[in-house]
Amino acid sequence: MTRSLAAILVADVASYTRLVNANETDVLERLGALRYEIIEPNITQHAGRLFRVNGDAFLAEFPKAVACAIAIQAETEQAAAALHDNIKMRLRVGVHVREVMVEGEDLAGDSVYIAGRIESITARGGISISRAVHDQVRDRIDLCFDDKGEIALKNIARPVQV
Repeated sequence: MTRSLAAILVADVASYTRLVNANETDVLERLGALRYEIIEPNITQHAGRLFRVNGDAFLAEFPKAVACAIAIQAETEQAAAALHDNIKMRLRVGVHVREVMVEGEDLAGDSVYIAGRIESITARGGISISRAVHDQVRDRIDLCFDDKGEIALKNIARPVQV
């Protein structure tokens, strides 16, 4: 096992269980399209690597995680624009940067878990980043950021500035 610095992006379909219960066949088809037409091409375009897929959740590492998150959210929202709000597939995205443990093709460590916890508190269709990520991108991306302050995340020892 080795260690490496990585930016981790975690994306998850908001209200996925509700969507599947309403129309499983349609949702699974749209999830496949989301993965293969939007998420994976954007990860590749932004020099990332998809290292884990858990149902409707996607975990990737990159040097350009925030730019990829912005592109994925924009394309996902555009693809769902014609759909009724009740059936739109909307993502929540969390991004964190820190040292990770590399084991084969997989990544592990608290950085992965923190990115996942940040994703879990993100609004549908939104992107949340840790302060560590903000410090890296604030002067490189022309966006306004809302400071949510330090947030206690489930099973994470210290609050994280989001």
